Amino acid sequence: RLGCGAHLSALRRLTSGDASVGGAAWSRDNNRFAFYEASRADWRAMGHDSMGGPSPATSQIVSLDVRTGAREMLTSGPGRKYLPKWVGDHVAYMRGDVNEKRGLRQRVNHLSYGVAFTDGRQEVRGIYSNVNWSPDATRMVFHRAIEGTWPPVVRTFSRDPQFNLVRTGIFPSYSADGGRLMSNTAFAAQYPNSIMVMNPDG
Repeated sequence: RLGCGAHLSALRRLTSGDASVGGAAWSRDNNRFAFYEASRADWRAMGHDSMGGPSPATSQIVSLDVRTGAREMLTSGPGRKYLPKWVGDHVAYMRGDVNEKRGLRQRVNHLSYGVAFTDGRQEVRGIYSNVNWSPDATRMVFHRAIEGTWPPVVRTFSRDPQFNLVRTGIFPSYSADGGRLMSNTAFAAQYPNSIMVMNPDG
């Protein structure tokens, strides 16, 4: 469900039905939301690599008028479409790999075909995560994992000399005295996972 409200008394539900929605983003004028929507089965497939099946999960990008509740379907066809962001008056979104197979994780990154646009401009191909745009829509910032080894526990560059920065595995936690670091051994909770304990530098 998707809802909004500046104050708790103004809270109201904006979506309904059996479909699951996520990744909502405000338009520049604050009059519309863009979000991705999928059936329950496709939603589960989008979040788990162990679902199995011959085809990729399918989701669509939807725009919704906050005042009237009017919906506009911005995409169509099969495949994973997610994390929309407004770029001016149009929407950019992540598109799943066209060769994605359910039940298979092929890269350290979530399978990504690139960034697509609802105004028909050419896609930006590549592996991108957590994409966002500058207010003037001329620059894109994103995250991309570049190491495939696991667990990736290494000391890394820190911009502040007061802090030692360590890249860790999933769900890291330091001991109370700071002398030990604990982390999971695999990508996420649905994998066969163990807990490892190490020195604070990895």
